[in-house]
Amino acid sequence: MVKKWVDDIREKTKGMGWEGRAEYVMAYYWYHILLTALFLGLCILLAYHIGWGNRKMDFSLVLVNQEVDFARDKALAKDFAQHSGIRERRISVDSDYLISYGGVELEGINESSYEKFFFNWMSGSIDGAVMPKSFARYCKSQNGEFAEVSQLLEACKNASAASLPGKSGKGIAAPLYWENGEAIGVYLEGTRLGQCLECDPKDPVVLVFPKEMPRREACAKFLAYILEEVCEKPSQL
Repeated sequence: MVKKWVDDIREKTKGMGWEGRAEYVMAYYWYHILLTALFLGLCILLAYHIGWGNRKMDFSLVLVNQEVDFARDKALAKDFAQHSGIRERRISVDSDYLISYGGVELEGINESSYEKFFFNWMSGSIDGAVMPKSFARYCKSQNGEFAEVSQLLEACKNASAASLPGKSGKGIAAPLYWENGEAIGVYLEGTRLGQCLECDPKDPVVLVFPKEMPRREACAKFLAYILEEVCEKPSQL
């Protein structure tokens, strides 16, 4: 069809200069150009959606009630990618989760973050979550279930170098977060990750993992990564 348009334009614009041909095309073929441009645009959007916009994640971490800092999120994803061997484009770190819950009321927040968090949690889109301890307890009150962190390290062969502290809460890396006799998280203050977070001693920040998670090995790698002893904040963060 395009060839037919070109041949028709050539036939009807014989003897015209470039300006005359341009005026003729814009006068009689503007809608053809518009439709072609729209079609190409849709093709590009579809290709982006298939190849990039809907790309598979190998690890997804959300930060609840931390400063929304996309530069820090990107740096964290990059640093973890270098340590884990997971491609950076397949790691998602998102701090856009400011949530009011229970007796905690935040001002000027988007209430949709609450629905987004629990929807992604229930759908298995979240592998790990950084959150205040009070929010972890709130999640449990809403029938949320967490994985035991000791089982995560056992799932990753490369995680053997990382050590978990005992039930006393003391160890080389970070104390565990215990609830009802189960170690369901790690207190982050003093860890590699805790150094780039806002930590409130009255409501400490913990790292937890949903009980049902399809990417268990990636979660184990991230747990081992943040448990490494570091003397100072990584340069990338």
